[in-house]
Amino acid sequence: MLFHVLPRFEVMGLDVPDAFAVSSSDFERDTRENGSQLLARASAQAELEGVQSFRAMGFAENDAKCVADAAVLHHCDLIVVGTEGRNALVRLLTGSIVPGLITVASVPVMVCKDSSATCETQT
Repeated sequence: MLFHVLPRFEVMGLDVPDAFAVSSSDFERDTRENGSQLLARASAQAELEGVQSFRAMGFAENDAKCVADAAVLHHCDLIVVGTEGRNALVRLLTGSIVPGLITVASVPVMVCKDSSATCETQT
């Protein structure tokens, strides 16, 4: 099961010129299209490796809970999530969901730093 968390449309409290404003419907359409493309590429790669895959997208106020809930809904035995291996401060500033996912998931979470690194399982 390949899953993509859709970003939320957040309105900033700043005055933004109309030329830079994006409507919520345009934002949703663009993020769904981008998510579909990402999932299609991942699915094609899985197929090349002989792995059958299914795709889904979702969104919620809490991205980690969204992934954990999707794992339950789709009867997953394991969640595999990628990370760029950045330090804790950078993860905090950029909003990594990994720490929260490890906390809320009801199944084991495997965190993979990159394609050449060894994966570490967290429960």
